[in-house]
Amino acid sequence: MVPPRELDPASKRELMLMLQDFTTESTRYAEGVRRLHRLGHSDVHALAEIMRGQREGAPLRAGDVARRLVISASAATAVIDRLVKHGHVVRVMDSGDRREVVLNATASAAATGKAMFTAMDNELAGEFAQWDPEEIEMLRHRLPQLTEAIRRAQAAASVEESGRAE
Repeated sequence: MVPPRELDPASKRELMLMLQDFTTESTRYAEGVRRLHRLGHSDVHALAEIMRGQREGAPLRAGDVARRLVISASAATAVIDRLVKHGHVVRVMDSGDRREVVLNATASAAATGKAMFTAMDNELAGEFAQWDPEEIEMLRHRLPQLTEAIRRAQAAASVEESGRAE
């Protein structure tokens, strides 16, 4: 393993600004397409989490959605109710515990997601097609690390914020 090294302040700032630009543009894209499809901000995030749970074989419950979106239980229920009303999610009895209800995304959710993100997927795929396999592999390796760093930062910021509230 390579020992950690300090990045010079100018390079660090440049990288942080580049990442900020990328996330800002990604957010603008997502906000624009979600409005076209008449979905709320939390609706899109809830759907993404529900679909991730399904892909990973760990279906979510309403409480899981609330925790992952950092919203109240009542707000999560309202989001889920809207998604059910629009046909994007169904509530299903958990086969392992019939007292529990899990959330499943429908074919409608998948079709809407595809409609929303095909343009972005195509553009990014066009960029990736110009990269060397080593660059793709580096991105595949590093993006999850950057994502986990953001999760740790979120947890740290939440701890700091909860300390201020006391």
